Amino acid sequence: MAKKPQLSQESITVDVIQSQKALMDLYCSGIKEASCPKLRNLLSKQFETCADDQFTIFEWMNKQGLYPIENAEEQKVEEQKQKFFDIQQTM
Repeated sequence: MAKKPQLSQESITVDVIQSQKALMDLYCSGIKEASCPKLRNLLSKQFETCADDQFTIFEWMNKQGLYPIENAEEQKVEEQKQKFFDIQQTM
């Protein structure tokens, strides 16, 4: 009998987080295109739930060392905030 391939914990969680990100993209598209206020509200709530789920998965992966992050230096954060503010002022 052939041995069934086993998925690693990392493979499973990467697939789950990618699926959550794809769902968020779909909800966002739906929100942009929906003209019915009730549908927009429903999609917005689902988007928020999906975003919360995605962040929970991300936090778990980070704690397991599967999704390492590097914190930005405060100066770089401030530079980006200023850049965003400058762009916002030109609109």
